Formats: sequence, structure tokens, C-alpha cells
Amino acid sequence: MHPTLNRILIGRFSWKRVVRSLFLIPIFVYVGIFTIAWLFPNKVLFRPPVAFYKDDSSIIKLTTSDNELVSAKFYENDTAAFTILFSHGNAEDIGAIEPFLLRLREGGFSVLAYDYHGYGTSEGSPSEDNTYRDIEAAFKYLTEERKIPADRIILHGRSLGGGVAVDLASRERVGGLILESTFTSASRVLTNVRIIPFDRFDNISKIASVTCPVLVIHGKKDWTIPFHHGEKLFAAAKGSKTFLWIDNAGHNNLFNIASETYLNAIRSFADTLSEPH
Repeated sequence: MHPTLNRILIGRFSWKRVVRSLFLIPIFVYVGIFTIAWLFPNKVLFRPPVAFYKDDSSIIKLTTSDNELVSAKFYENDTAAFTILFSHGNAEDIGAIEPFLLRLREGGFSVLAYDYHGYGTSEGSPSEDNTYRDIEAAFKYLTEERKIPADRIILHGRSLGGGVAVDLASRERVGGLILESTFTSASRVLTNVRIIPFDRFDNISKIASVTCPVLVIHGKKDWTIPFHHGEKLFAAAKGSKTFLWIDNAGHNNLFNIASETYLNAIRSFADTLSEPH
């Protein structure tokens, strides 16, 4: 074969391989993401840390609908008009965030924080459905045992906890909903669009069913859950809503960066909520 013709044929075959690779690589990546998300959704989503606390007389044990005991702690403020039901982020538990919870109480609120299945000293294993059971048990404790009217309860979810709070707010009539550093859905954190049919924590769809006032808080330098997630959740919320965008804050330092602004925003939000029936 003539050398020139040989080079031309080799070049054509090389380009075919390149084109085929460019076509196949995205398919392989998608199949890999799909397989991991389908087979190991809980291991991907949940990273419970070693417990930052031990059970003592201050820890409340809540029984979930699947008969597991999850841990909670109530920070009562006798002068508070509202109680915050706080759902924490992924790699933390109620022991790790206690200084923050105390600041919320000092800011004028009673606060109930709880751990998900498998977090802290809670029983069981974490999953999306189990987090919904956990917040339902916490909400039931406030309304049935503490006799706090539902419209005096503000659901506050941070990061992963925002998905838990949105779900309850879409099903129960509560006083208000605060979403802090929260994603539109779990898969969209990586892809920015829905690419799998069984997306987890589909907050962007559920928030349309939330009827209570909404406050969205997000750091503009959040590289874990980018700022546009907060913007999209705010845009999708119906009815009364407000936002707090913190310019220099990332994912985990909003309160450290803007503590007084942060607390004032929550207090102002609470002031706008309707009086109990």
C-alpha cells in the first residue's frame, strides 16, 4: 500500500475512534452515576459522623413510625413566641451544633433539634424516607406533648435538612419555613439538571406545595451547594417569601460570617408571621 494512502486510512480510523470515544464516554459516565445512585443511594447521600455527644437526662427519645428511637434536645425559651424545629446538615449531629442552637435560643426562640436515623445516638440507618419519619416524630412531639400550635412552629432546615423541612412543610400547615444552604434536589448538586428518574429530596418540586411564608438563606460563595440553588428555590416558592443572601459566606460559615444579620433576618421573618388562631 502506498505510504500516503496508508497514512490517510490510519487518520480516518483514528478520527473514528475519537468520535466513538466522545460519544461513549458520556454514556458510561451516566450509567455509572445511575448505577451508584440506584444501588447505594444512602451511602452517597448520608455521612453520619462519630457522635459528638452521649445520652444524658437532656436527651429526648422520640419514637418514629417504624419504631426506632431517635435522639432530640429541646432548648426552651419561656419568652419565645415561636419554636424552631431545626433539621441539621449531613456530617453533623445535635451535639456538634449545640453552640449554634443556644444562639438561636438566645435570639428569642425555643428550639427543638433532633438527629436522623443513624446519627448521634439515634437508632437505625439513614435514608430519605427515614428522615421524613424523624421530622414527623419531632413535629408530633412539639404539637402533641408540648402542646405547641403548629402555626407557632418554624421549620428550619440547613443543607440536607432543608429537604427534610420542605417535605414536612408541603404536607403540614406550619408557621414558617427557613431553608439555609439547601439544594433544589440531590442530583442537581452535581449535574444542575435532573438526569435520573428517581431523584432524592426533590425540593424544587415540593416547595410549590408549601403554603406558609418562606425565608431562603444562602451564601454567594457556597461551592458545596452553589448559590443558584437558593435563588431557584426562592423563585419557586409561592406566596409570602423573603431571602438573605450573604456575600462572603460559603456553605458552613454563614452564621460565623454574619451572625447578627442572620439572627435579625430570622427575627424579622418571625415578626411577619400571622398570629395563632
